[in-house]
Amino acid sequence: MIKSINLLYSNSHYYPSVMLQYVLIDTCGWLKHGKTSPNNAAFKQWVKDYVLLDSYSFLFNEDDLWSHRCGLLHMFSSHSRDFVSGRGRSVAYSFKSKGYPNLVEFLQKKDLQGRAVPMDAEKFKDAVVAGSNTFLLELSSSSSVDENIQDRMNKLEQFMLRSLKNV
Repeated sequence: MIKSINLLYSNSHYYPSVMLQYVLIDTCGWLKHGKTSPNNAAFKQWVKDYVLLDSYSFLFNEDDLWSHRCGLLHMFSSHSRDFVSGRGRSVAYSFKSKGYPNLVEFLQKKDLQGRAVPMDAEKFKDAVVAGSNTFLLELSSSSSVDENIQDRMNKLEQFMLRSLKNV
């Protein structure tokens, strides 16, 4: 999946790359935390643990990402239920890092009452990829993987094998 994310991004297919990044976060969150209630808890916790690291200095938070993920994956829009209800802000992308300062300045001038937050999409992609690599390394180097995590990994592997048989 990481290879696909990078391939899409490097070929200027930015939104499909971001969508696949959200799927990767969903998958890693599910592997680590399982189905939690509410269903966004696993996503948000994984984002806090592996993506929103101090070294990246992102201006958005896990609520903003969940809100945007829902809007983008379900409606190809930034206006999800969480955004409409005020539980998350709209995410505005800069797909080229050099344009990020201009985006920040633009959003500040637009007076959006804090309802939009800028994202350097390349930096976010790098954080998601690094976070997933760290997570997978933790799983592979752990001498005893929790049996619930192991069960979810087995289910994922079975799904992938069934999918390959149908190709």
